[in-house]
Amino acid sequence: MIIPTATRTFLFTDIEGSTRIWSERSAEMSAALARHDALVGDALRADGGQIFKTMGDAFCAAFGTPVDAVSAALAVQRALAAEDWSAFGPAFPALRVRIAIHTGEAEVRDGDFYGPPVNRVARLLGAGHGGQVLVSGTAASELVDGLRPEVTLLDLGDHRLKDLSRPERIHQLTAPDLERDFPPLRTLERHRTNLPIQATSFVGRERERAEVKRQLAEARLVTLTGAGGSGKTRLALQVAAEMLDDLPDGAWFVDLAPILDPDVVLGALAAVLGLRAQPERPLVETVLEHLKPRELLVVLDNCEHLLGAAAELAEAILRTAPGVRLLATTRERLAVSGEQVWPVPTLGLPAAPAGPMETAEVEALVAHEAVMLFVDRARAANVDFEATEQNIAAIVEICGRLDGLPLAIELAAARVRLLAPEQIRVHLQQRFALLTSGRRTALPRQQTLRGAIDWSYDLLSEAERKVFRRCAMFRGGWDLAAALAVCREEEFDEWAVLDLLSQLVDKSLVVLLDDVAETARYGWLETLAEYARERLAEAGDNENATVRARHLSHYLAVAQEGRPQLDGNEREVWRERLRAELENFRGAFDWASHDPAAAASGVLMAEQLAGFWAGERTAAEAHELISRFTHVEVGPHVAPEQAKLLWFDGLLLLQLVREAEAKSVLGDALERARQVGNERLESWVLHELSTVAMAHEDPATAIACLEASIAIKRRVAPAWDVAIGLNALCVAYENIDPDRSEGLYLQLLEMAAEGEDHVRPATRAAAEAGLFDLALRRGDLPAAATRLASYMNLTRSAAPRKLENAVVRAAWLAAARGRYGTATRLLGAHAASQRRRGVVLADWSAGIADPSVRELHASIVAGCREVLGEDAFRADLADGQELSLEDAVALAEIELAAEPVSAADAFS
Repeated sequence: MIIPTATRTFLFTDIEGSTRIWSERSAEMSAALARHDALVGDALRADGGQIFKTMGDAFCAAFGTPVDAVSAALAVQRALAAEDWSAFGPAFPALRVRIAIHTGEAEVRDGDFYGPPVNRVARLLGAGHGGQVLVSGTAASELVDGLRPEVTLLDLGDHRLKDLSRPERIHQLTAPDLERDFPPLRTLERHRTNLPIQATSFVGRERERAEVKRQLAEARLVTLTGAGGSGKTRLALQVAAEMLDDLPDGAWFVDLAPILDPDVVLGALAAVLGLRAQPERPLVETVLEHLKPRELLVVLDNCEHLLGAAAELAEAILRTAPGVRLLATTRERLAVSGEQVWPVPTLGLPAAPAGPMETAEVEALVAHEAVMLFVDRARAANVDFEATEQNIAAIVEICGRLDGLPLAIELAAARVRLLAPEQIRVHLQQRFALLTSGRRTALPRQQTLRGAIDWSYDLLSEAERKVFRRCAMFRGGWDLAAALAVCREEEFDEWAVLDLLSQLVDKSLVVLLDDVAETARYGWLETLAEYARERLAEAGDNENATVRARHLSHYLAVAQEGRPQLDGNEREVWRERLRAELENFRGAFDWASHDPAAAASGVLMAEQLAGFWAGERTAAEAHELISRFTHVEVGPHVAPEQAKLLWFDGLLLLQLVREAEAKSVLGDALERARQVGNERLESWVLHELSTVAMAHEDPATAIACLEASIAIKRRVAPAWDVAIGLNALCVAYENIDPDRSEGLYLQLLEMAAEGEDHVRPATRAAAEAGLFDLALRRGDLPAAATRLASYMNLTRSAAPRKLENAVVRAAWLAAARGRYGTATRLLGAHAASQRRRGVVLADWSAGIADPSVRELHASIVAGCREVLGEDAFRADLADGQELSLEDAVALAEIELAAEPVSAADAFS
């Protein structure tokens, strides 16, 4: 759906000098303002005005026609003029209100209006004086035949407002009883300035504008830094325009971009100020003498290639002319005493939308600065363009992938002349070829995204370029140790790499993500990362291969150091550290899986990270990663690790309920384990092969595998591993010999009671789960409830991630008790928990990994569906799928405490 827009005539008001009156006579002003609000509000509403916003003493109203707005403006001024303001205190001044009127099409959101027309009328208001009514050229053109004879429009000519965009034809509303004579308008023409007119409107950046102005009030030199295309120049120009009222001698813009000779910098400023060199007198003396008594702002734009000359000039001005303030834009600080550096942030980005959009959600996304800029510039390229429910997701993704860089977003938006947002999103894979539609009159580096970054790269030293392109290997950030491993060369040591990396941060090409010494991490915008990858590719195969090999070697070492720590006292610290490197590990895996020479390192790293990766990602993603290295050709020195990978991959496939694939992989794992002589691994593989046999309803084979596995474990494995094997043997006997199974479970409980502390909870939990299953099958629901309560408590402390097993068992108990609605909600919660782990099943009703109870599970699902009916069943199922695991556990606990609805023996 298209975002709603409306053509309205906007009328804004505010009181001239209200701040001074508040400071001098606050008590009287409070009462006077209440009267002002009543008079203005009544007059606006009487002519059909919709007051959509009030701010302090200002009113913002929208009218259906300019005639209504003019009528309201006359009524406001007449009511205020007729009021006896002295009633609020001796010599209390009359409140003088300025009014501005403009017509245009604005976006409508939640009863408010947004867009260029609203910004335009606000700028127009700022140009007026108390008692004056200003009308824009657009509104005036619609008033030609609508005004009463005594009301006229006085043409004040074209004026540039403080948004630096197109000039505005301004008229003054006159009538016999209104003031006619006012000082000159507060527009750019009134001020001494050379600020250039901008072809497009300025979008957003309200917080940034306020912050830069605040800093200029405290420091006489503020330097805006940021990557190419981050909008430094536009922000500086806008701030300068907004400060003009407070600058008696104006604001002066000095564009250093086209200047290549440092000696010309001073001359550029002199030319802007209208100064000429005098015979036998240095030009610097002439400039400084001119500036010394004045209060003005100088904008030094694009200083990065002339840092020395710009810094020298700035220092001289600060030292000599106390009333002069400087606002510099550069990709690297000037390093002048008293300089306040302010990095320009990228534009605000929303989170990626999920699912279908409603109109209000589209409006909320467009309110974010990056999206707002895209939509504004896209409309300039295609007047029919709108952000809709269908294209908003693509627009948000475009802005995100372009890192919120204004230049990149503007160039992408220009492409809507030929491409839909969805097509632009696809073509961003070649962003430097796509984003080339800048103004022909601009400098080359402002016409294309590549040009903007080429400019920064070309200013680097050769050593800085080398570090920059070698950091292309990093993903998701990197620390100093990684940079040293990848970038260090004979010609620069550890300290040199640190210095070079710091210089890249100073030049806005690399971002310091965290400046804590022990955990300092670096990163960059994805646009710069892609550029660096191109530069690395251009450096040749030798450098590319060397850097990739170093990157892989470093992160293999990190994995090997971190894996043992995950079982120690520092496990959470190391988990966070490894989690921060997930994308770097992924990049290293990509390289290792494509380079035969690196395959062995890939196997070693995958074996170290397999369990961690499965815990952090889904089982499906972990399988995709690990399976790359299970059958690659490697030497005997890594064969043991590859055998472990095969076993772990079999585990993942079983989690994904892909038993046929699991059987094949585990068969290979068994052969490899025997080849390398790893008996304990052999016992693990036999254990999982029993699971495969159970899935294929072959308990005899399962029991044989388990007995062989347990026999090995009794020789080479600790007690907890033997307990795991016995638990599986209990499960295998459940269907064919329940009494034997129960006896084994009770033995398992005894083993848990006698075992070591770290063995007891998990062993007891496994036994309690099995005893619950047996009790449920026999129809002994009180015993089943007791066993489940114990299992849930043990699982919560010993293995919280397995609580979903308690949830599904609570569903079985609820169904057996006749509480089918609760049972179905718990079934839905269990299915959702599996899905979050990456287990997605075509037939979820049979989807439970434990094959020994899969038939029981399927029969309970079928029973709930039959009793409830399809509609109610699906509704309860959907409710359950919305539950988090924690909420599902809470529901399971409520079920445990509930009384059965009816006795049930369907599952005995």
